[in-house]
Amino acid sequence: TAEINRVKALLLRYRIRPAEKNLFGKTAKWLDSQIISGAIKPLLQQSLDHIRELKEKQKQTDALIEKQAKENKAAVLLQTIPGVGWFTAYLVTASIDGVERFGSPEQLVSYAGLAPRVFQSGDTRHSGHISKTGRAELRWALGQCAWIAIRKQNRFRKKYMKVKRKHGKKKAITA
Repeated sequence: TAEINRVKALLLRYRIRPAEKNLFGKTAKWLDSQIISGAIKPLLQQSLDHIRELKEKQKQTDALIEKQAKENKAAVLLQTIPGVGWFTAYLVTASIDGVERFGSPEQLVSYAGLAPRVFQSGDTRHSGHISKTGRAELRWALGQCAWIAIRKQNRFRKKYMKVKRKHGKKKAITA
């Protein structure tokens, strides 16, 4: 993102208006076809080469993670859940490092930081927001899966809508 912003800043500084909105998409050839001269050309070329190199490394990394996810039995099983793709499945299995580590589902929920905070004094007990003390990337991945699941599966959407009416969308997606 920093490199893309650098290219956009260079173009803006030299008052070059792009013909396309997405300069770096799959079909974006606009920058390559422009005749740009002066001091901006080597800077722009260096940034564009760096962006291409980063995209290539990202493709290689994605391919490696996908291969490892397909070889991991737990990740393959997780992909049968609506909304869970190979990346998320591998992230969850790598974060959890074996579900047998946890004595109960509640311990796994706490590890992910999705358990509600409990405030208790004597006989009075209040549940608050989620604790967020666990793995942030695990919470993020599960949240993304939940959004996909409510779009794709009617039973998840119904539960989401029911909770959303009463508690709002952030609590509903976490539920």
